[in-house]
Amino acid sequence: MDGLEFLVKISTVLLVENLGAWRDICTLPNWIIAHVPGWDTAATSLLLDCFIHTPIVHFGDLDPNGVRIMLHLRSRVPHLEWFVPEFWSEYISTHGLPTD
Repeated sequence: MDGLEFLVKISTVLLVENLGAWRDICTLPNWIIAHVPGWDTAATSLLLDCFIHTPIVHFGDLDPNGVRIMLHLRSRVPHLEWFVPEFWSEYISTHGLPTD
């Protein structure tokens, strides 16, 4: 990371856990869209250190591990926001698991 310099002001960093979703996301001006492959967060943590005052959004898997990964990243970056698509509720009846 020594000497890393961005030529434009980055407005938002979007972290995407799922490779398929990452490949399908359209680029947005002045956004960095980074693939975060599951628990392999060491390089991601270094990247996030460059964006202390930049909004950071995590689009992770909607499963228990995905939630744990988001919480792990949020422990490093407290201002990290979690993106959950509006359509998630459509899957509760078919894919949701009961909790006690």
